[in-house]
Amino acid sequence: MNTNFMIGKTIKEVWLGAESGYDTWIQLKLANETSAYGVVSGDCCSTSWIENVELPARGFPCTIIACRELELPDMDDDVMGNPTEFQGECIQYYGFSIATDRGELVIDYRNASNGYYGGDISWGPDGPVPHKNPKYNVDWMKYA
Repeated sequence: MNTNFMIGKTIKEVWLGAESGYDTWIQLKLANETSAYGVVSGDCCSTSWIENVELPARGFPCTIIACRELELPDMDDDVMGNPTEFQGECIQYYGFSIATDRGELVIDYRNASNGYYGGDISWGPDGPVPHKNPKYNVDWMKYA
């Protein structure tokens, strides 16, 4: 995954979006009036979503220093409990870290499937903005 385009950019705001039950998006609004978009999506026959976003301890604006995927431990689904709509399915746990000059922004995301499929997060400068990609119908909510 190439996230080099994000290094050195300053984050002003974080937005989350959902595409009619399909993919979950995160938008990092940047100081130069552009954005970096992350989409969490699942393989065929699975569902992925953003579970939680931990914000930099010292807030915004913050400049991106590094990006990396995080390995999260497998959890015992019987102990943790699956969301109601995924009872009986295998839940996989993923993470992504964006180190900034004001702390770390951590995205926890999940994938539910029969255990064979998985999910991932992909980053790019273009996202589900109607005037750029009219095929997307994403509802956005300001997160921070």
